[in-house]
Amino acid sequence: MGRRSIVDVEKLKELRAKGLTNREIGKAIGCAESTVVETCRALGLPNRTSVRDAELVKVWGEPISIPEMAKLLKTSEDTIRKAAKRLGLPKRYQGNRTKVDVPLLFKLWHENITRQELAERVGVAQSTLSVLAKKHGLPKRKPCTKTEIVDPTPQQIADRARECREKHYAQRRNERDENVRAKVLNWDRGIFNPAGARV
Repeated sequence: MGRRSIVDVEKLKELRAKGLTNREIGKAIGCAESTVVETCRALGLPNRTSVRDAELVKVWGEPISIPEMAKLLKTSEDTIRKAAKRLGLPKRYQGNRTKVDVPLLFKLWHENITRQELAERVGVAQSTLSVLAKKHGLPKRKPCTKTEIVDPTPQQIADRARECREKHYAQRRNERDENVRAKVLNWDRGIFNPAGARV
């Protein structure tokens, strides 16, 4: 018979409390998954599933089916149901799920828009985008480089209005100066305009 592995019980309990699976615990403490299961049974600890509690809780409320959830978490549907029951998760809504326009999702995924804008245009929550990305094998999005438009301050508006007024008055002064020069030139040439006529 092979030599039995010496299990660090305290470390095992600590890793279980963090939500690690039996397989992950075995890898962390240097023993087989079956040894972890046997040790837990000997200690009177409830059996664990092969899915992380935190991951299951995170996707439980998403608009995906149990089969899709099992595929996403790389486990069986039965394991998902058992883990949900053990964790006391609420019964999932079985009504009409949000229908995602997949072609639109693929098109917008590569556009230069924020994650919030993407979620709003597809019609899902931002957290659902991660689930859909894994489901459809979408690559990691590049950071949005869209320039944020900031409304001008009252002082900036006043400064801009003053600049426009000064520019307008300068143009009017230039027009008057040109009119005066044109009239003087016409008088020198002996050209007299009727009263009120424009030069």
